[in-house]
Amino acid sequence: MDPIEVREERVAAGTSVPQGGVVPQPVAPYAAAAPVAAAPAAGSAVYSSRTGVYPVGYRAIQTVWLIAGIIDLLLALDFVFRATGANDTGFARFIYGVGRRLAAPFDGIFNTTAVANGNSVFRWADLLAIAIYSIAAWIVTKLVRIMSTPRTGTTRV
Repeated sequence: MDPIEVREERVAAGTSVPQGGVVPQPVAPYAAAAPVAAAPAAGSAVYSSRTGVYPVGYRAIQTVWLIAGIIDLLLALDFVFRATGANDTGFARFIYGVGRRLAAPFDGIFNTTAVANGNSVFRWADLLAIAIYSIAAWIVTKLVRIMSTPRTGTTRV
């Protein structure tokens, strides 16, 4: 999700105020600014205003999706490693252990399907866990947006 509004305005001194009625403030030049090709005319100044507005709860939503993405990635690797019959050593052992714990609530709902060679296993629990965790992340982000949206309207006096 990108910022809602990023605006940059440049107004030369001596001109009228922009349509929004906001008077621009002078901006100090950057410390490591590149040399300007042409200097402004004598008596005129250049003003700039830049606004970046992020929705409330933006970082919380990013954090929820990051965690959900990591969980889904670990479950997907567990599914692929088991389906291809990867050896239970090193990194695959780590993925098997983490995937087993993450998919534990969904074990037994569907039968595990063994592929003909006997080494490969098609675990439906991994796929179901990926779907459920993704839906849960979506619900949590919607709740964060609902709870963090400011109320608008008239106040009663």
